[in-house]
Amino acid sequence: MRVHGGHVLVTTLAAVGVLLLYAAWQRSGEPDVATETVTSGSLPPMDSDPSLVPRIEVETTELHVGTIPNAGLFETRLAVYNRGKAPLRLSDVRTNCACSQGRIPESSRVVPPGGEGVIEVMVDPRRIVGFHSRKTLTLFSNDPEQSRVRIDVVADVDPEFEVIPAEVEFGEVEKGEVVSRTVLVRQRQEEPLEITDVAERGRRAGDDGASELQIAWRPRPKEMWEHHEKSEYAIDVTLGADASPGPYLRFFDIKTNVDRVPALPIKVAAEIRAPYTLDPAYPRALAIVGTAASPDATGTVRVTGEAPLTIADVETDLDALRVEVADGDAPNAKLIIASLSPEAAPGRFDGVLRFTVRINGREYWEKVAIRAVVAR
Repeated sequence: MRVHGGHVLVTTLAAVGVLLLYAAWQRSGEPDVATETVTSGSLPPMDSDPSLVPRIEVETTELHVGTIPNAGLFETRLAVYNRGKAPLRLSDVRTNCACSQGRIPESSRVVPPGGEGVIEVMVDPRRIVGFHSRKTLTLFSNDPEQSRVRIDVVADVDPEFEVIPAEVEFGEVEKGEVVSRTVLVRQRQEEPLEITDVAERGRRAGDDGASELQIAWRPRPKEMWEHHEKSEYAIDVTLGADASPGPYLRFFDIKTNVDRVPALPIKVAAEIRAPYTLDPAYPRALAIVGTAASPDATGTVRVTGEAPLTIADVETDLDALRVEVADGDAPNAKLIIASLSPEAAPGRFDGVLRFTVRINGREYWEKVAIRAVVAR
């Protein structure tokens, strides 16, 4: 067969093209040395001096700014040092609360070796609940060993009023004992102080006149005021006999006419000692969910004593529930089993299970919050 010269030329050009494409493909997998750069925050190249890196240091990691005015933005500065041998680049400041923020001036974005920059710190008292704040700023940089530095900003706000004591701590309380404390609220500044209400936070169903936490407040007579023309109030906090065994923690809000502090939360804490434990313990709720697949859903309250015990006077304010008492699977343990009635209508129901625990010749009142959902 005769081969024409044109065919030979086409074949040769095609082969050369394939070889060129293959060579280009091989080179594409190799690094382009001419354009290779060191990214911010990374270590220096392999062949360079490993000490040629930035090293960040801040003036303090716990910035106490003292007592600040309760109106207007408070501003201060925090020094940032570069103890390394390469430029230190400050890239961002983040916060865990809008009340305390940081900003990097343009002049401090790059701090030369041995140099000093600053970050600006702002505290806004209008965003602080109460009279004390501890928030965290996080400063980001290209220091390869410490790219993040956390700085706590601590501030006290000049108080419009004071609360004495700031928390209600009852300590250890024997189950069944009734204890009380009085909290004083005193106006500190010239603007008149008025308490408009005092209420427990997050009340559950059943928190009526028989609730374990009772709060009453009243204006104090003017002749008892510590400072002339500065009003005072008294808040009586009483912990009742049916507080559940174990750690006790609640909050109540003092509601005022102060724009910056319309509601101030006050903690109430105690450790309730009893010869038995309760699970779940109030205010945790016993949850019962009834569905088409489990129409007879149940929930169980477990009472475990240090000695033999009995459960009596069991009742609930929910018509959708039936309750019974059974022995537990451990010594001195009783179970209160709550089950949904087959006639219960669909819906959500909140209520309370009440009962008496008899142990060591004494009786103790108890209650457990119930949350039942019927979805059939």
